[in-house]
Amino acid sequence: MLATLPRVIALLVPDLGWTATALRVGKAFGFLDARGRVQQTSCLKALRTLDAEGLIDLPAGQPTAPTPRVLDAPVPEARRSPARWST
Repeated sequence: MLATLPRVIALLVPDLGWTATALRVGKAFGFLDARGRVQQTSCLKALRTLDAEGLIDLPAGQPTAPTPRVLDAPVPEARRSPARWST
């Protein structure tokens, strides 16, 4: 793992967020799933581990508030339910 550390460090960009960095590292190292997509979660975990061990310096994470789901249109009125459900 330490032999590849210089390659990882070369891929780090100061203003690039964690997700973009993980995608960049994943593409460079060929960490792809069966569909050819970058294994983003695995890359993020590896980057966080390297950061925790002091081998690389990731930018401070930015807290994000959960985004509520918003529908494009109002929920339609309920239709009459079958007789067996009515009271």
